[in-house]
Amino acid sequence: MKTISKIRRTAIIATILLLVLAMLSAGCGVKQNGNAENKPGNDAGSGNVIIDPGKLTGDDGKIIYGDGVIGEASASEDGTFGFDSVAGWPKGGVKAERAEAMPALVDGEWGGIEPIIPGPGGEIPGDYNGQIRAGTLTAGEIKDAKDFENWRSLWNDAEWDGLRKARGLYADNVISVSTLPMQYVRLFDGETLVFTAVSDIFGAATLVFPDSLKGKELTVQSIDATRTVTCTPGTSVSFTETMKFAPAQPQMLDLMLMIDTTGSMGDELEYLKVEIKDVIERVQKEQKISVRLSVNFYRDEGDEYVVKYYDFRDDIDDCVKILGEQSANGGGDWPEAVHTALGNVLQHSWRENAVKLCFFVLDAPPHDESEIQGINEGMLKDLNAIAGNGIRIIPVVSSGADLSVEALMRSWAVMTGGTYLFLTNHSGIGGDHQTPTDTEYEIEPLNDCMVRVVKDYMFAPATTQDDAQ
Repeated sequence: MKTISKIRRTAIIATILLLVLAMLSAGCGVKQNGNAENKPGNDAGSGNVIIDPGKLTGDDGKIIYGDGVIGEASASEDGTFGFDSVAGWPKGGVKAERAEAMPALVDGEWGGIEPIIPGPGGEIPGDYNGQIRAGTLTAGEIKDAKDFENWRSLWNDAEWDGLRKARGLYADNVISVSTLPMQYVRLFDGETLVFTAVSDIFGAATLVFPDSLKGKELTVQSIDATRTVTCTPGTSVSFTETMKFAPAQPQMLDLMLMIDTTGSMGDELEYLKVEIKDVIERVQKEQKISVRLSVNFYRDEGDEYVVKYYDFRDDIDDCVKILGEQSANGGGDWPEAVHTALGNVLQHSWRENAVKLCFFVLDAPPHDESEIQGINEGMLKDLNAIAGNGIRIIPVVSSGADLSVEALMRSWAVMTGGTYLFLTNHSGIGGDHQTPTDTEYEIEPLNDCMVRVVKDYMFAPATTQDDAQ
């Protein structure tokens, strides 16, 4: 009996110690972003609180980052991973049709760039590696948040509507809101939180709602004020009718890159690395702001890794080095682990009050519901949480994509307050690129486009600030 009693006392003491340690960790070791009010960065009722553990250092004084790998696989006997041996795919994962001739060059300012056909492992043949320069890839942008009437009209097309139903999308059910800059905006059905967004530096925010709420009276809440609206796509709500304010001037930028590195990206990855390096270096030169970068890479189930992630760093050179070490491999079937990569976006130390941008570089869709049960529902839940934390998804759609990728990525951009970028055939690099459903957009070098988009979210034009004051 004495022995049993002693064991029980020891177990109780151990339990108490563990509880104390857990409380200390929660109170001191973890810093939650935001608060229960209108401070961007917390979970905003989404059920996902993003934390900022700060910088940890090891015994050697070096910073310890929250890096890791999801779904690490072992190499087979022949040294390949995952789906490399699938019929129609040479080792290295590049689709056989990628070796066909590239599109004809477009006459004009983009002329003079010779099409480059990558090898079976995605490598650039000959000594082209030393000749790749920033500004080679070309891109366009579609700002659906600036023209919701056109955005909603797209979904009247039978093919778009079919894609909508297949993925359970409802990004065309939009409510545009005008409020103060960088504030939480919430949509409630009674006491139930439906959707949360964070307004941009100009005070613009987008709320979305599922079809089941069409025609219902819901409540929009911002800066401790509320408005009652009938849920109709295209509704506008303003909290600033009598207010005059200047755009916000944020001092921090958290910039994330989530890049598909499967074999089908081999025709453009080396170019993308050069373009993104240029973007990183140019953004860093904005000395008035604090810039942190997170570079991340994903493939598919059964590959060398599903997601390889690197937490935010102040050391931009380290990020550029990590980016340069990546290569295209694996994949196999067309859909990739896009959904897993999307979920990983939430698992990083985003800073409160920072402008939060995630460039999502890809050429293929996630797997569908028939392959992995609940995948579409899971993505919508993650998108809700991403929007609620003020993280803006900015897709960069590469060659090989189709309408299903376009519709999904444009929906992600609308739901999170982002914008849609896509590569074009004008550079003569890579396979054929999906032509967006819209016809009005400008073509520009990808690096310039990405830098401009960052500045659009960070800096208000001087004339706009003067007018507001």
